[in-house]
Amino acid sequence: MFELAEVSVESSSAGFKIRRVPEHLRTENVRAYEPQIITIGPLNHHLRRKKTHLAEMQKHKVLYLKKLPQRRGEDLSNLLQRRVEDLSNLVRYWVTMRELEKRARCCYAEPIEMSKGYVASMLLLDACFIVEIFRKFKLDLWDDDDNVFWTSWVRQKLGRDLLLADNQLPLFVLQEFYDITKMPEDEETNFQDLILGFFSKVVLLVQLLKVAKIGPF
Repeated sequence: MFELAEVSVESSSAGFKIRRVPEHLRTENVRAYEPQIITIGPLNHHLRRKKTHLAEMQKHKVLYLKKLPQRRGEDLSNLLQRRVEDLSNLVRYWVTMRELEKRARCCYAEPIEMSKGYVASMLLLDACFIVEIFRKFKLDLWDDDDNVFWTSWVRQKLGRDLLLADNQLPLFVLQEFYDITKMPEDEETNFQDLILGFFSKVVLLVQLLKVAKIGPF
């Protein structure tokens, strides 16, 4: 997610690509290098099938994507018209990710053995979740479906997982999704502000828990 280098499709350099943690480091402490509550991007995608505790956040990804059109004020009064409009916007989001799919593949240091459509869908779900969770932290947009994030240890682990070296999306994917889903309340901020706002709160929370000697830090 925080790979800042713009990697072109034609580039053959692996110097600025998202890569797995070397095996000799991972085997020394597997838990230190694996996501604990959420997988992001293709390199850890397989873990969702092996570790059932990662499935809960996958449900939140789908939920956030379903709710996004309504949150953007695209819920028209006529129910049928609303559903057609919602579907149209979801298709538009997917098409945007599909257009970025080839470029996104080039940001990883190993081949991604997934179909173009599957990668586009993965980018869509993951980008939507990250952008929406950053918005919620920045703008305090929580609702009843977000009660899991009111728990301090979940917030801490979420921040940790989003910083893992191989649990990432290219930054331009997130920026593009943010741009095509901008809301009126986003006008006074930018995506970099959302990133900093989220991690400043998570880091502050971890520091406070350390001082209070709460949690496994």
